[in-house]
Amino acid sequence: MILKSLVAAALYLIIYFWFLYLLRKPRLWLPVSMRDKLIGVLLLTVLNGYISISGAVVDLWILFISVTGIALLFYIIAAPAYALLPSRPLLVQFIAWNAPRIEIGLLLPALILLFYVSNLKLRALLITAILMESFWYLRLWMKQRYKKAKTLDEYSLLVLKAQANSDIKRFAKKHRILELQTVQEQISWLGCTQQSFPCPMDYYVNTLGLNTPPCCRDNMREMLHRIDSDLAKIGVLHWIEGGTLLGAVRENGNLLAWEDDVDISFLLTEENTWQKMVASIKKIARHAHYQVIVFEKIESIYIYYDPPGPWPFNYERTRMRGEIRIDMHGYRVSRSNGNNVVERFTSKGLLQKNRKGKFEMPSELVLPLSVISFADRKVSCPAKPGDYIKAMYGNYTEVEYTWIEKDAANARRQIDQKR
Repeated sequence: MILKSLVAAALYLIIYFWFLYLLRKPRLWLPVSMRDKLIGVLLLTVLNGYISISGAVVDLWILFISVTGIALLFYIIAAPAYALLPSRPLLVQFIAWNAPRIEIGLLLPALILLFYVSNLKLRALLITAILMESFWYLRLWMKQRYKKAKTLDEYSLLVLKAQANSDIKRFAKKHRILELQTVQEQISWLGCTQQSFPCPMDYYVNTLGLNTPPCCRDNMREMLHRIDSDLAKIGVLHWIEGGTLLGAVRENGNLLAWEDDVDISFLLTEENTWQKMVASIKKIARHAHYQVIVFEKIESIYIYYDPPGPWPFNYERTRMRGEIRIDMHGYRVSRSNGNNVVERFTSKGLLQKNRKGKFEMPSELVLPLSVISFADRKVSCPAKPGDYIKAMYGNYTEVEYTWIEKDAANARRQIDQKR
């Protein structure tokens, strides 16, 4: 019976880490493939069948407990990833924000089942799940000691007061913003570091309408300058784009106040092949202790500020409620309708899809590359940064507030109109 219990525990761990592996894609707004979904369903079927079948008899009660318990737990685990999507249901946002409390609520019935269920395989499953969740929250708690206090800039403080209706303490308590520190009316932010877990930036920025926390802004700038410098040293043609370039052009060389990632694109050529580019990025990231995820089919690389962990525990980063990363997408020079273009696999802003199913930009807007001031340094940018941004976003001179909730947007708009 001990062997059967160990098999049940091992099956759960395989499914747990496979599920975390799959959550990489929704965090990046990418679809999960049918193949990966089928593997997950097959693994769950094997686990639930193994636990509930004894001889030729299926214990429907055990099957119900197993299926329901895993479904509830995995829904809670997945909520932070799906809360990052543009169309995030309120239920997902609620669960993502209240995951620790909800899991504590599930802990009591799980412990009761341990004493009242005689099925040793189900007991092994429950014990394994409880231990894994306990270790996860223990690490969350232990990582808190690596956070460091940061000063909020004047604009961020104005936005915070507007969203809090001037009652910052009540606002922080209501939304459980643990990073806000108030000592003798002095407000500071207990900021994230590479050794801590990142701030839940998406919730603070996209739901509450706050500015990006100062720690996250500093960490993104650090990442950008390091990657830009290292790519330049090895001769890789690359440039900032998306919201990063928009900040450089419209915000006088600063990150957008609500920026949540850094966008860098690179050119794939006969000299700088995809394989060579991946090897270069992995080497750079290894020296900087960054974590890297590679998607070859769409020629995209994602670099994360948090250091890599041992396999398979490095997949647990998909459970984080925030992240600091650089999105890197490969472009290739091509011909489209008789014109030279640079094209990529993934969509971005207003970029049009061509006959090959890729998204293109006129090459004269990109090449030859130029430089632009950004965060007190010169970084690589497209040849015509203003025209590039216009082709990608349209009228980029007007600030839109579509990324946050309606009430939060109204409060921000009033602040910006007074500036």
